[in-house]
Amino acid sequence: MRILAIRGSNLASLAGDFAVDFANGPLGDAGIFAITGPTGAGKSTLLDAMSLALFDAIPRLAGAPASGQLSDDEFSPRDPRAILRHGAGEGHAELDFVARDGRSYRSRWSVRRARGRADGRVQQASIDLECLDTGDRLGGRKRETLAEIERLIGLNAEQFGRAVVLAQGEFEAFIKASGDERAQLLEKLTGAAIYTVLGRKAFEKAKDIRSGYQGLEDQITRQEGLSDEDRAALEIAIAEAKTDREAKANAHEALQAACRWTERLAELTDKAAQGRAARDAAQQAVAEAAPREQALKRRKRAFDHAGYWRQLEEKRGETQYAQRTLAERVKAEEEVQKAETAARAAEEKATSALEEAKANRRKADPELHEAREADRAIAEAEKRREETAANLTGCREAHDRAQVAVAGAKAEYEKAQQKRAELEQWRESNAGLGTLAREETALADDLSAFSVLQKELEALQGERDAAKAVADKAQEALEEADETSAQAEKEQGAAKEALEKAREEAPDTETLQRLETEREALREVQTRHGALQQAQELEAEADGQLVATRQLAGRTKAEQADRQRELSGIEADLPALLARKVESEHAQIRALAASDESVVALREALEDGEACPVCGATEHRLSAVQAIFGEAVEEARARAAETSGALDEARNRQTVLKTEIAAGGKTLERAESEAERQAQTLAARASDRELREADRSAAMEKSGLDLGMAEDDLLDLLAERLPQIDAERERLRGSAARLEAARHGEEDKRAACDAAREDRDRKQEAQRKAAEALAAIARKLDGTATEQDRIAATLDRTLNDLADWRALPDPADWVSRRAREWRGKEEELRDVDARIPALLEQWTTDRATASTASRDLENARTLSSTAQATLDERLSSRQALLGGRPVAELESELSEALEKAEAAQAAARDRLGTARTEAASARSHREGAEEALTRLGGDLARLQEAFDKALSATDLSLEEVAEAAGAGSQALEKEEAELRGLHTALAEATAALEQREADLAAHEQSERPETGPDTLAVRLEEAKAALDTAEATLKDREFRLRKDDDVRQQTAELRAELAEAQEKGRVWEELAELIGDAQGKTFRNFAQSLTLDRLLEFANDRLADLKPRYALQRASGGEMLIEVIDNDMAGQVRGLQNLSGGERFLVSLALALGLAEMSTGRGVRIESLFIDEGFGALDSASLGQAVAVLEHLHSQGRRVGVISHVEELKERIPVKVEVNPISGGRSDISITID
Repeated sequence: MRILAIRGSNLASLAGDFAVDFANGPLGDAGIFAITGPTGAGKSTLLDAMSLALFDAIPRLAGAPASGQLSDDEFSPRDPRAILRHGAGEGHAELDFVARDGRSYRSRWSVRRARGRADGRVQQASIDLECLDTGDRLGGRKRETLAEIERLIGLNAEQFGRAVVLAQGEFEAFIKASGDERAQLLEKLTGAAIYTVLGRKAFEKAKDIRSGYQGLEDQITRQEGLSDEDRAALEIAIAEAKTDREAKANAHEALQAACRWTERLAELTDKAAQGRAARDAAQQAVAEAAPREQALKRRKRAFDHAGYWRQLEEKRGETQYAQRTLAERVKAEEEVQKAETAARAAEEKATSALEEAKANRRKADPELHEAREADRAIAEAEKRREETAANLTGCREAHDRAQVAVAGAKAEYEKAQQKRAELEQWRESNAGLGTLAREETALADDLSAFSVLQKELEALQGERDAAKAVADKAQEALEEADETSAQAEKEQGAAKEALEKAREEAPDTETLQRLETEREALREVQTRHGALQQAQELEAEADGQLVATRQLAGRTKAEQADRQRELSGIEADLPALLARKVESEHAQIRALAASDESVVALREALEDGEACPVCGATEHRLSAVQAIFGEAVEEARARAAETSGALDEARNRQTVLKTEIAAGGKTLERAESEAERQAQTLAARASDRELREADRSAAMEKSGLDLGMAEDDLLDLLAERLPQIDAERERLRGSAARLEAARHGEEDKRAACDAAREDRDRKQEAQRKAAEALAAIARKLDGTATEQDRIAATLDRTLNDLADWRALPDPADWVSRRAREWRGKEEELRDVDARIPALLEQWTTDRATASTASRDLENARTLSSTAQATLDERLSSRQALLGGRPVAELESELSEALEKAEAAQAAARDRLGTARTEAASARSHREGAEEALTRLGGDLARLQEAFDKALSATDLSLEEVAEAAGAGSQALEKEEAELRGLHTALAEATAALEQREADLAAHEQSERPETGPDTLAVRLEEAKAALDTAEATLKDREFRLRKDDDVRQQTAELRAELAEAQEKGRVWEELAELIGDAQGKTFRNFAQSLTLDRLLEFANDRLADLKPRYALQRASGGEMLIEVIDNDMAGQVRGLQNLSGGERFLVSLALALGLAEMSTGRGVRIESLFIDEGFGALDSASLGQAVAVLEHLHSQGRRVGVISHVEELKERIPVKVEVNPISGGRSDISITID
């Protein structure tokens, strides 16, 4: 690749267009050229323009932060568009070059602001590619164009930066650096940071894996489970707690049953007492209700006449209503007649008023016409007066305006003349400000640059002090890190010795495993034996419960059979008892009928010797009949009561037996169901006991124990052997724990040692960087001070005659204000000169206008006076007509009076017609009311006669009939129901009492508890407390056993997880041992040592061309050490530090050229090279040698550009591209030849 030209516009300090042509002109014939200029002038901007045109990137921005914001354009620190000069609307970078195919191409990068304005938002950059030989445009979109450029030149952005812009200065630092620093620099130069990342990632991965191991081991250690002895003791304690809980529960249940029996006795006693009280109350209520029953019979007879009474009352109400209606209608007729008379008089009065209103209107018509004509004349005169008055006002206002305009125009003209004289005088007094205004932009740029440089100087001075403090602190930290690293290595050695000693004392794994196996087997036997004992106890308990339940079922069956036999006998007797009761009730009814009051009354009415109307007998023995009927009634009542009592007793006993049979059936059903369930439970527990026996036998067989061993011998063996095993096991586990602790200690010390070494390396690197930063700041401080002095001299030449600009608070603001003041005065003067002729003309015009306005004002006054006189005359004449009143007002008044009179007459006629109609209607209503009253009076008399006749046939009074009729049939039915309810309540209370007394007797005959009621509550509370304590004890022990099960399961899972993690992590640990460390240094140094071998091959090829005397090779003492072979001294080997300045330049240049060839690969030839700095440290002789090397490169067909500000180098290279600052941060480019 060969570069033909670099062009651009508005890039950083290079304002405007610039071009550097390497194919034509002085540079076309020069093999070596220098790019010179002071620091900050813009030399590196030329190199940036090449990268922008080819790759849309600036190499030196690669190290900038990835985030953040620069300036108001919101650029990120890595955005190449930030190179656009501030205030420029657009900019571009353009590169002409010859590609690998031999053709010439032009690549152009451009960026612009919105609408091309300096304050517009920066748009996205674009890039174009054109073949100069054919004129074709290549690529398409931006990404496609960049890919085409990379294909044509065979380099990407990083390779171009290493191949075209040689890193000779960085290889100078490479030669002087230590081994590790060389690896870092070579990594940076080759862009191969992946090896450092891999080494660091391998270390971090292994570290994370070891942390995972430690976490699992810590979890295993933190598991707090029970020992086997404690677990066996806990299982036995659980079995004991269950037995104790069952005993406490049985005792508590027995006491609860006693409490329930006592409570039931009290309950039944209370119910029996309540039943007797209810029966007595019902009997008393029936006795007290006897008078009510007699009254009910009389009320029923009275109610039979209620229909007549209601009809009579209704008819009386209708008659009274008819009387009130007739009186109201007579009164209404009288009022209507009065209204008719009044309406007739009002109608006559309204007709007279209407005639009078019509006469008044006819009388006023002539005068109204004359007044109307006068009003029209006045309106015309008023209009003429208003027109003349408006004209007078307009003329007066025009006259006043004209006078004001004349005075204003004269004042403005005189003011402008005075202003012009003042401006001319100020201009002569401040003539020096004209020059200041013309050079304002350049002065502002210089002042801004001076201020920026001053701030930079102050900042650099602060940075220099801070960098020196950092360098001193870094040196102290490095010394401290060396001591820490040495101490860590010493502690690591001691930890390794402790680990070896612990390994020697570690237990035999086979022995420990054997003990664990024997212990687990004996624990299993112990657990199975305890489970067998518990199963045997549960089986015996279930057998006892089954026997008790079966006994209860037998007793219940016998009781049910007895009750059923008694119930069958009662149900067989019930039909006969019911028949006897019915017969006795019928006999009682017949006896009562014979002794009824009506029958007795008929008997008393019989006369001796007269025939009986019923039987025809003439003899009537009334006394004997009465005695016979009385005895029959009493006998019938006694027999009815006896049969009813027998039937009720049988039915009550039937109910009691049915209730008891139903309850007994449920009890028997529950007992049989419970017996069946308990039989199943017994079978299950027997089966469980057999399984437990088989489990114990299997465990004993697995442990090698004799199956015929007695139970006591077995327990003695377990109690003796298990503690022995646990003691030996704890001793061996202690040794294993010490080994594990020693291993962890060694790992911790090794990690601490690695961390100390890494910390020492970091602090060594920090110390080197701090020293370099301090030197760089010092160099930058010197360059900045020189540039500030140059700008200050330029400002002194321009501003010292005007003011002491250094003493001003803000010189730039002062320059801007004075320049604005000059331009403002100039603008005012031009404005005044332009306004004076116009102001003079305006003054003349306004005087003529004022004269015309005066004449018009006099004429208007005359016309206005004439019009006012005419109006006054006509107003006086009108005042004599209608008394001065308006025509419309009088016409409205007359019309309104006429309309009111007409309306009043019509209303009076309407009212008269209505009154006549209402009078006729009132007469008709009065006559109808008289007829209705007459008819109702006849009906009422007939009803009263019939009711009096019916009532006289009974012993009832009118009040009784009225009361029965008012209460109604529902009251009678309600009273009858209440009385019947009293008898029913008595029967029910009697039956309930008998049932409750039977229940109480049955309960008293049942099994009475041994514990008395006085101590029962206390004993029950004590039993409940004992049961709660037993249950809490059992739950606590069972919880501890479940918790130990969880701990054992978790421990086993954690150990399996640890083993699996160690197996998976073994590869990563081995990889970390090979290539890993905290900084990635191990793998980086190894990989860069291979890169160094390849680099030395390319560099030796270049040295053979440049200086065959020297060759480079790897030293045997370290990975990154380089030696120089002096072939002229019989292959003498020298260190790089022993080379002279020229020799170091030669070696660094060879290395840079070798890196360039490594970067380009095969098939790519670079014919244009740039060397950025690197010559400042060479003496005169070495500088000459360096120039000779550059000339040798040119002889090989390469064009070499040297970027430097070293004066001696510029003198040795005749062709120069000079970048010179002008002012305001601007620079220009020129080509010079010495």
